[in-house]
Amino acid sequence: MRPALHECFKRFKELQCKGAEIGIEHGENAFVILREWLLSNGREIFLYLVDIDVKCEKIATERLGTRDTYKIIIGDSKEVAKQFADGFFDWVYVDDNHEYEGARSSLEAWYPKVKDGGILCGHDFNMEQVEDAVRGFFARNKMELHTEEIDWWGVKCQA
Repeated sequence: MRPALHECFKRFKELQCKGAEIGIEHGENAFVILREWLLSNGREIFLYLVDIDVKCEKIATERLGTRDTYKIIIGDSKEVAKQFADGFFDWVYVDDNHEYEGARSSLEAWYPKVKDGGILCGHDFNMEQVEDAVRGFFARNKMELHTEEIDWWGVKCQA
């Protein structure tokens, strides 16, 4: 499991959890998330998987199989974010756009959807534009930034 998701796993020990992965590609990461969460002491998770590429739905569904533990949503992630109430998610893992403006706008769209005390996290911190967007966003929102390998995460402070 990726380091940022391991932090989510440790933080949310309750039996039910709602998470989102933004940018699913082939569903490999989602497969690991679901396997680890469901195999650990009967924890329950519902995972929302968001990607702009319609091809990802078929590939991810083949990998994940038919389960009632996830839902794939195809669309622009910033538009999809509007479908969820603020504070809906325990954690959101952002891995969809690797250019500065795209990464920044994804963070802006998904941050309100994370509950207070929840985790906003993501991947590809080794990419300069992603790192710049994440560092700037965390500074503006007074969040403590954690990194390990190429993952990043932070806990959303209570309003």
